Amino acid sequence: MAGKTKMEAAQLAEGALTDEALMDWEKRIGLELRVGNIFNQTVSYEAIRNFSNGTGDANPLYWDPGYAGKTRYEALIASPSWV
Repeated sequence: MAGKTKMEAAQLAEGALTDEALMDWEKRIGLELRVGNIFNQTVSYEAIRNFSNGTGDANPLYWDPGYAGKTRYEALIASPSWV
């Protein structure tokens, strides 16, 4: 992790939220975000599963067709964070 000490990197890897990390994130308040997402323009079952896997979302509605098919949706659905 560029610009981070080994200790800071270890804390981030363990999910520790430090005062320094908060200050670093607070510096980002007001930054303009990238508009548009070239990677998620086409929805497919494969893209939904890959997104779920990549974000670590273990909800079977997003990656298990057998499970999702037995729900009221009757198929895989995209995570709300996809949008």
